Amino acid sequence: MQALQVALEKLEAARDLHALEEVRLLVLGKKGLLAHAFAGLKDLTQEEKTSYAQELNQFKDKFSALHAQKKQTLQALELQERLQAEKLDPTLAHTHFSASLGHPLNYTKERIIAHFTQRGFKLHLGTLIEDDFHNFSALNIPPPPRPCYARHLLL
Repeated sequence: MQALQVALEKLEAARDLHALEEVRLLVLGKKGLLAHAFAGLKDLTQEEKTSYAQELNQFKDKFSALHAQKKQTLQALELQERLQAEKLDPTLAHTHFSASLGHPLNYTKERIIAHFTQRGFKLHLGTLIEDDFHNFSALNIPPPPRPCYARHLLL
């Protein structure tokens, strides 16, 4: 019974869930103190068995209740510590950078521009040239009637 009292003291002294689980296994495990104590009942007389078994069962109930209470307390403390560590301060500057590359077409266009500018080409931005001279006459396509005009007029 002295070993069981020491186990209660270890239970009270446990400061984290891992230590608490070790104490639980020490007492309630398959090869724990209670299993050893219950195995020792076979050597006692019938009267001693009943009284000693009652004491062991009372201890087991008491230990289980204290263990559950201590586990709940330690879990609450662990949660509180984790919440404190993960606490966000909304007054801090925004340091999160987006992992997005943007729209796929814009990303592709930027990669193409980077590819050609690295090879010496220059990018000229401006209005698009879509007039009769640049689309036909400068390309030595004969003047109207052109087949494309004819298709355009039919639509």
